[in-house]
Amino acid sequence: MPYRFFVVPFDPEAQVFQEGDFRAFIEKVEVRHIQSAFFQQGSSAYWTAFVSYTGKAEQVTKPVHLNDKQLKIYEALHAYSQTPQAGRPLPKVVSRPYFQYEN
Repeated sequence: MPYRFFVVPFDPEAQVFQEGDFRAFIEKVEVRHIQSAFFQQGSSAYWTAFVSYTGKAEQVTKPVHLNDKQLKIYEALHAYSQTPQAGRPLPKVVSRPYFQYEN
């Protein structure tokens, strides 16, 4: 089963999370499981989402809007998603979900 990770930043000017890419993705695939976590880095707020799904999604490219620390986390999560194993725990960065949703 394929996996995909999302980092959804908060836009302080608009007072909303920039979730357009996440919503567009989950509308195109059949979501099997979503595990998410809220975190803050300095004064910035983010949601992360780990999504397992069925169906076909378009190719993922590296995000260009992340700083070096965020890119390192992204790469760790991406590497995790490339080697699926049943029952394997999530990396520590997403091990304490704020809420879980199971389909």
